[in-house]
Amino acid sequence: MFTNRAVELNALEERRRAADRKSQLLVIYGRRRLGKTTLVKEFLKKNRGVYIFIEPKSDDLILRDCEIAFGKALGHPPRIDSWETLFNIALEEDLTLVLDEFQNLGAVSSHLYAKIQNIWDSIEDRPGLFLIVIGSYVGMINKIFRDEKQPLFGRATGMMRIEPFDIFNTTKLLGNMDISIERCLCSYAVFGGVPRYLVELDNSDSNIERLFFGPTSFLKEEGKNLLVLEFGSVHRGYFSVLESISSGRVTPSQIADHTGLKPATVSKYLGELLEDYEMVTAEHPLTIGNRRYIRYRIRDNFFDFWFRNIHSRKSLIEIDPEAALEESLDRLPDIVSRKMENVIRQILIREKPLFAPTEIGRWWDRQGNEIDLVAIDDRTSQALFIEVKWTNRKTGWKTVQDLKEKSKLIQWKKQTRREHFLIVSKSDFTTGCIKRMESEGIMHWNISDIEKMILKGS
Repeated sequence: MFTNRAVELNALEERRRAADRKSQLLVIYGRRRLGKTTLVKEFLKKNRGVYIFIEPKSDDLILRDCEIAFGKALGHPPRIDSWETLFNIALEEDLTLVLDEFQNLGAVSSHLYAKIQNIWDSIEDRPGLFLIVIGSYVGMINKIFRDEKQPLFGRATGMMRIEPFDIFNTTKLLGNMDISIERCLCSYAVFGGVPRYLVELDNSDSNIERLFFGPTSFLKEEGKNLLVLEFGSVHRGYFSVLESISSGRVTPSQIADHTGLKPATVSKYLGELLEDYEMVTAEHPLTIGNRRYIRYRIRDNFFDFWFRNIHSRKSLIEIDPEAALEESLDRLPDIVSRKMENVIRQILIREKPLFAPTEIGRWWDRQGNEIDLVAIDDRTSQALFIEVKWTNRKTGWKTVQDLKEKSKLIQWKKQTRREHFLIVSKSDFTTGCIKRMESEGIMHWNISDIEKMILKGS
């Protein structure tokens, strides 16, 4: 099933037109299950091209696969006895050439990347060839094309990272499956916007149990299966760091204490997870750039959930899966609450209810004060302070008072800024709170408001 990739398809069309002037080499990469191959095959429905899946087998056998693929596109199988012949035929025929799981070429021969570099250097200024390479191992693809020591460094004319669906497209897909908005938000918090996982869901309370905790559950071993291949034989160190982050140890010192790893080793892993594998983000409090305040978070909702509830509980899952499931369900409201901050962030960026923010982020200080989100517009000196309450209890006026008090701790343009406040509550607000917020012009959103804004943006 193909859905919700209009922006990416338009980008591919633009690159195809650019190839009419000068050959293009586009790298499409991202973690597995996001639909990279489906995207490119959708593009090929309207564009003449050849799709080749690279398996880790001998050079000669790969070229035989290429002959078959070219035969389907051209109506007759050409003789392809070298990579030079392969590229020249694609160039002469004005084809889009797709090489899927491109990183597997490294297992075929250590010299293949250098060979392809030499071929590309000889044809890149000629018009006609649109070469798309697809890779599912982010670290390996980054090394192949961004490491200056590698032959293909600097050869890509474009790098397209495929991301999970945002909350708008996730809700659109799940809404088409008659899944309620509350379950859409819960599903996004657990499974992220990964299309392959979303199509497995239904409008019941059993999704987590069915997909994670059964003896043959589809996602029980998913995190391990994907990331062992990504990290290779040294995966245990990365797993330890990621498990720590998922459990709330988000500073380097906390991670070192939790894992028992040396601080220098933790710094090495965090640097690689941030830059090479693009699996974590490094956050500073908004308006504070000091490295001592840095916190790390796992980018992917699914991996965050898997490390916290599956990987860290693998012994309990084997001994007592019902207890492990109950633990996970007990944690679910906290998990959804944390991920709702990103949902609100996406809504603010798209809908701009008060102003177009120049920055949005969390804020915290060393005394333990935190604000879920702060949005600022540096051009008009406006600031929006946001509190997200995702519980089954109605929100009262004290939440507003606490947010106002914490906002005073932020020094950004303190004397001249124009302040706004937004309270988000899953279970609505007390009557007295609503009246006071309306009298003071404080924005307040409940789940129905969020549903309307998400559907508007879908």
